[in-house]
Amino acid sequence: MTRDLPLPFPKSGLKVLTTLLASLALGSLAAQAQTIPSDAVSLPDLDGGRWGVSVVSLDGEQVFGLSEDQRFAPASTLKLVTTSAAFRLLGDFDSGRWPGGTSVNLESVSTSPYPNLVLKGAGDPSLSATGRCEGNCLQLLADAVAESGVTDIAAIDVDDSLFQPPHWPTGWTHEDFRFGYATAISSLSIDGGVARARLTPGNRQGQPPEVSWEWTPFFKINTDEAQTVSTRQFNLDLIRRPGAQEAFLLGRLPLASPPVHLQFGLDDPALYAGEVFKAMLQSRGVTVHGPVFRGEIVHEPEAVEDEAADQPADFALPAPDPADLLEEILHKSNNFYTEVLLHHISLTARDRSQESGLELMGDMMVDAGAARSEFNFADGSGLSVYDRITPSAMTDLLVWASQQSWFETWLGNMARPGENGTLKYRFRELAETGRLHAKTGSLTGVGALAGYFETPSGERYAFAVFANDSSLSSSLTRRRLDQLLSEIFDELD
Repeated sequence: MTRDLPLPFPKSGLKVLTTLLASLALGSLAAQAQTIPSDAVSLPDLDGGRWGVSVVSLDGEQVFGLSEDQRFAPASTLKLVTTSAAFRLLGDFDSGRWPGGTSVNLESVSTSPYPNLVLKGAGDPSLSATGRCEGNCLQLLADAVAESGVTDIAAIDVDDSLFQPPHWPTGWTHEDFRFGYATAISSLSIDGGVARARLTPGNRQGQPPEVSWEWTPFFKINTDEAQTVSTRQFNLDLIRRPGAQEAFLLGRLPLASPPVHLQFGLDDPALYAGEVFKAMLQSRGVTVHGPVFRGEIVHEPEAVEDEAADQPADFALPAPDPADLLEEILHKSNNFYTEVLLHHISLTARDRSQESGLELMGDMMVDAGAARSEFNFADGSGLSVYDRITPSAMTDLLVWASQQSWFETWLGNMARPGENGTLKYRFRELAETGRLHAKTGSLTGVGALAGYFETPSGERYAFAVFANDSSLSSSLTRRRLDQLLSEIFDELD
């Protein structure tokens, strides 16, 4: 007589049952992957925080788990999910739907003898205007316009309509908005959507510091509450509300201080790109008679994918190399690049917002074996305070990804110990072996690492480790996370 198992069966129990049945079918339990006893690994103290760990073999068998079915803030390890969805949905690098190149069109207007210049964004996050630019540079478009013989422009129309109007993802906080790692997301931007400025001490003690912008001021910085001091005390803060036209610099800057280089996240990257482009044209002898503005464009949802083909561009930059974009996201953890990529994922569903991209990421997680209750995505970069995922769901994704045709390319863009990137100074004992590929994550109270570890014998494991609610400093939380993982790696060796 047989007895039915009660349903629904817990996910962790289902995994154990599946493993047991598979082993019995093979006739022996000896074929199971190596497991690590819970008492073989000591848990470093997070001073009130909690650990979540999942380590699995690439056939899906759990090797070590700790609160693996509880939800945690993943921080930037969420970029693994976003980039996996990009590989799945955008296609191959040559003929897929990856970001295109920025372009310029000249359009006649009835109110002026001169044409308007339309600067059109194609969602290229790598477009740059710095003097160090070597790739897709805004200067090249300005050169092309000037060299074509155009001498007068009526006004500059910035077209960032490929994505919805500039916005911040849900769950980004006002603390994030002040500096360059959190900027409004736009399909037309330069230098990652940031403006750069330089802060230097005043000429003498008591004077306010002086601010000079790399290109053109996008908002006023009030320095009345800051002063130059003769001591070595350096204590500065910048207060600015999103959308405000004035920021306030507070504190003290030593008289002997070298220049302080600042990066500010922008409320409207497209308008700023237009202002910089205007300055570039004028420096090349092209007179721009009118302002930089955003024209009104009516969108039909079914036509979103086809907008780029509406008319050939008069001047255009090439599309960025997708491999370079992925390295910037996975190797350097660039938030802006990630959110731009999320919008391109949405465009595959003919949606200009980020919402469809988030839904497609969730669908992929389910296909990878995770339950919808195991995750919540509010952005693509992991900066949102609303992002959650279980360690088990993350390793489900990693195992699924290892079975895809694009896996080795994706893996090759992750950070590795000893190389430029977020793991450069971590796990130095593995720097020469190439056995660790992972994505880091760090927020206030959060440390995370997820990816792949390979043993000396060549067996590869997927892992996800989350430290949440830690009251320790970020650096100390990171060190304790590395300590825990090193013990696990030693057990696997």
